[in-house]
Amino acid sequence: MAQELVPAAALRRVGDVLEPEPGLALPGSLPIARLGRVVIAPICRAFLQPQTVDRGIALAGQDPALFACGSAAVRAAIHELFQRGFLRQA
Repeated sequence: MAQELVPAAALRRVGDVLEPEPGLALPGSLPIARLGRVVIAPICRAFLQPQTVDRGIALAGQDPALFACGSAAVRAAIHELFQRGFLRQA
């Protein structure tokens, strides 16, 4: 996980309303809490220590927030988080 990530409220559309939910942000970027239906906090926690992608998915998959997402969606979210700089290779 990128060390400069900070907790920040992200907005989520619920019907016609935007509601804040806990998210993460890099300095100077908009906060995010989800990529599609995948909550990113459990993924970031799984990568606090350097992990292989498979091990990170296994660790993140233990979190109830990701249990129903399926590994393909979690893998896609991990890929996106690497691209955005939220996760870093060891």
